Amino acid sequence: MDGPVDLKNRVLAWLADEFNVSVKSLPKNAPLDWAIKAETQAPVKVALVVQKPRGRDVVAVTIGIALSPKHREALSKLSPGAREEFAVTLLTELMAMCPHCRVVAQPNPRDLHTILISRELYSEDITRQALMDASVTLVNMFLFTVLKLNQISQTARTPRGVEEGYM
Repeated sequence: MDGPVDLKNRVLAWLADEFNVSVKSLPKNAPLDWAIKAETQAPVKVALVVQKPRGRDVVAVTIGIALSPKHREALSKLSPGAREEFAVTLLTELMAMCPHCRVVAQPNPRDLHTILISRELYSEDITRQALMDASVTLVNMFLFTVLKLNQISQTARTPRGVEEGYM
């Protein structure tokens, strides 16, 4: 098995072929050996992080999806039950896209601010293909989430003409 630095250099080289990459500086007490930020090329920029937890024989590919103020406002117009139903449906669809991913709603489904998605690759599974597959899957999950949130934003708007008193 590779040491942490060898693995880091391999992963960095693989990611650099497909993404804009940068090595993240970590605080001394971070529970990570290393972390690499990878960002898709224009026109749609999506960032993910590939990290090696200290003391574990695994690499985690992680993406965080922070809801925009527009999306949070649209969700706030729904009843608490409808917000929870939307979040549960969205999370279920994300888990179906990647059954091996961890999908977490923060702080909770009724007050959704962020969705964290992580896919772990164990040492025997860390190949260029596995890393690219995990990365592309997470980018697709990000885009899917934005599209679903845009749908909610469209339906949460007042129909044109209602504010003027006619339809």
